[in-house]
Amino acid sequence: MADEFQEIAGLRHVSMRVAGSWVEKTVTTDPPRYVPHTEYALVLRVECDVELLLAVMLVDAGKGQFGKQWRSAARCEWEIRLSFFPLDWRRTEAVRVNFEGLTTTVEHADLKSNLRPFVATRLVNVERIVASGSILTVASIDAGRRIDCSIVAVAKADTDSKRGRWALKPELSAGLPTAMRFLLSGATAGRF
Repeated sequence: MADEFQEIAGLRHVSMRVAGSWVEKTVTTDPPRYVPHTEYALVLRVECDVELLLAVMLVDAGKGQFGKQWRSAARCEWEIRLSFFPLDWRRTEAVRVNFEGLTTTVEHADLKSNLRPFVATRLVNVERIVASGSILTVASIDAGRRIDCSIVAVAKADTDSKRGRWALKPELSAGLPTAMRFLLSGATAGRF
């Protein structure tokens, strides 16, 4: 598993309470022909005393994608979801990994039936205190290739508005890792 969190120099580091849990849901695709199966989601709750804006990142085999909400979405409590959906229970081993709208697909039979042994996280069934302004690894998935899901929670006060979207203030760019330069743009989604 990647480093659990890495503080970004120059950003506000406010204490956040972070806790995760597995949520199970029994579903049947195309009933009544298919056998019911269980789908899993890792649900992460983030709470802070200041308004936060989140960027989510999914890195699949070294290729990253990001997503950010509108600046008006800033709030003190967030719920983030990492979900796993078999594409077709009978015909394929493909599983869709969805991290807050960022997706990738893997061919992995074991992920279809019980993925939890393949998902490394230190955030389940425990409340952790983590600093905002940090890259927080939510989970690392071993699916024949590595998939990392991370967030960066940024204090709203560290951002500027760009036509309703948000970007880090330019003066905070010095401590930003190169791969995180997208935080300086108003883009709500993209690749890195």
